[in-house]
Amino acid sequence: MRRGGCGINKKERSHRSAADGVVAIFGDTYLIGSGIVNAVHLTAVRTLNPRIHPDVIDLADIGVKNVYVPFAGHMNLGVGSGLANGINPNGFTVTGVNVQPGYYNSVEGQAADDVSWIKGSHQLGFGAYYSHSNFNANSNVAANPTFTFNGNRTSTIPGVPDGTGLALSDFLTGLPSGFSGGTKSFLAPRQTYFGAYVQDSWKANSHLTVNYGVRWEPFISPYDGKGRHNYFTTDLYTSGYKSTSYPLAPVGTVMSGDALAPKNGKYMFNHLAHFVPRLALAWDPKGDGMMVVRASYGMFADLPPMWTFYGNAAGAPWNGTTSLTNPTFSDPWNLPSSNYTTGYPGGNPLPSSFTKTTPFQLNGAYDNLRQNAKSTYIHQWNLSVQRQVGQNWLFAGNYLGNQDVHLWGPQIQLNYSVYMPGANTGNITQRKILSLLNPDQGKYYNGIGDLEDGGTGSYNAMLLTVQRRRANGLTIQGNYTFSHCIGDGVVSQPGSGGITPGMRAYNRSNCSGDRTHIVNLSTVVESPKFANNVLRVLGSGWQLSGILKLMSGTSFRVNSGVDTTFTGTTDGSAATGRANQVLADAFLTNKNKDGWLNINAFAVPTQATGICSAVTLSCGYGDSAQLRGPGLINLDLGLTRRFQVREGQSIEFRAEAFNAPNHVNPMNPSNTLNSQTFGKSVAAADPRIMQLALKYVF
Repeated sequence: MRRGGCGINKKERSHRSAADGVVAIFGDTYLIGSGIVNAVHLTAVRTLNPRIHPDVIDLADIGVKNVYVPFAGHMNLGVGSGLANGINPNGFTVTGVNVQPGYYNSVEGQAADDVSWIKGSHQLGFGAYYSHSNFNANSNVAANPTFTFNGNRTSTIPGVPDGTGLALSDFLTGLPSGFSGGTKSFLAPRQTYFGAYVQDSWKANSHLTVNYGVRWEPFISPYDGKGRHNYFTTDLYTSGYKSTSYPLAPVGTVMSGDALAPKNGKYMFNHLAHFVPRLALAWDPKGDGMMVVRASYGMFADLPPMWTFYGNAAGAPWNGTTSLTNPTFSDPWNLPSSNYTTGYPGGNPLPSSFTKTTPFQLNGAYDNLRQNAKSTYIHQWNLSVQRQVGQNWLFAGNYLGNQDVHLWGPQIQLNYSVYMPGANTGNITQRKILSLLNPDQGKYYNGIGDLEDGGTGSYNAMLLTVQRRRANGLTIQGNYTFSHCIGDGVVSQPGSGGITPGMRAYNRSNCSGDRTHIVNLSTVVESPKFANNVLRVLGSGWQLSGILKLMSGTSFRVNSGVDTTFTGTTDGSAATGRANQVLADAFLTNKNKDGWLNINAFAVPTQATGICSAVTLSCGYGDSAQLRGPGLINLDLGLTRRFQVREGQSIEFRAEAFNAPNHVNPMNPSNTLNSQTFGKSVAAADPRIMQLALKYVF
């Protein structure tokens, strides 16, 4: 017996882009013999996703000289800092990032074959799955010229004036704290996946079922469709390593075609010996179906998203970005900056193209993917007990846990700045470790974000559930979760930034969506069928539903808002560097949306009061603990009824109220210490929203 089918589906949508996708699917199921079934599935997906944005204004329009403007009407200019829930209460942004024209297109093919074989008390399964993905993009984020005015411009270099200390004043006086410009980036990551498995579901006896198996999931390294690859280590730098395939490459960088590089443009080396087991048990103690105990354990391999490889081909040297500290607003390339007091050598280097004979850019920003990176895998386990009480009630208690191993993150800054007397944000470039080790070669490197593969994460939860199935017009479902999620974080789109080496534990934090307590309760109440004709017409058939959600708040840390480490690392920057917590209780007595945090509980760290790094020699790292923001209380209500018009025809009425009590659910407060809105929630979840609907069914 055979069953098969195929189809093509084309879908279009529009939201700041005009996406166009085509999907082709083929499936065939074949009965080989008694108890043996084979299923084949073939899938092809093609997606076209151009990014479209209206022209606004560019740097040439406002009089900035000698700047490469790749897209007329587009630029990125930010004044102020202290973002809270996507809002900048201290300044403004012109156009911003991710608004320049570009495209993100992909093609993927998949093939799977699965065999199921029932033999006695065993149900055997085995099969294989293959997929290949091509991603082609023209992002152009780095190409968009960017000025930043954050109020932290500091300079002791002659000819490079100091800032005013205020972002808006710096903007009005033409004193930016940073500038970056780059070339258009053409991305072409490719990824192949293959997996094979064998498993068995064994009915050991009337009380016990055992499911066990193993999968082979080799890590097949993604690669660049244009054969581009570069990799840097400090050991190679100090040993004087020079690329043989790109003779003009600076010391320390492995390039495509070198003996040390993976072949065929691969980002890293393959790891084929990946076997992951699975085991699960289901036990019915009495064999009456009223109670069951389940337990399971499994290992699962995980592939990085395609965006992980964006930066390697979008950054230096292939599509270079050059950053300047404390530049001159009117002419950033030709006039003084903290990097180049007589202007950038040769003037504006953009636009540019890169070949094997092209000189490498100065002060280049590099995204580093480790060639010997281990692939991520997950340990996952659970234990549950379910018990039916009476005819309508079901109770369950569950323990859920997982452990993530070899997460790709965090990102480490290899070219950090060493702290020394007189250090400030204006001389970060002069104190870069690579320049101190080798001034002649260090000039080619700015930030080098090294994506490490040693991150870990965990999630553990108790989940209690209760369910009353529909009876006598009443349905109830509820659950309570007590959980904790913590980890080093996953970097899905790396860049040239990174934390201080040796401070991964310092940066470890609760997951972004971690909530200790979550309660969900839903009910449906149906009005009875009245015997009285009038009551039956008016009152029968109504359904009142409600969904109640209660959640504790998510975690955040308080940032100082100023650079206190002067190391060029993300964990010491003005945007993300921590404040010191000087009081045990960081909250106001009557905390609310207008005041959640006590500003007196925090202070800006100094070299005398902060945490020290043995690598950067800076002691300006803050110690603020993780705090919890406001929780959430939400009640949604719905009222429905279907009116029968005649046979085969009806009208359905529906009234819904989301956040029916109109309860204010503030977001996390502004957490930047020098923000005018520090400690206040400047955004909230949706207010009450009501909608009415009529549907005619025929």
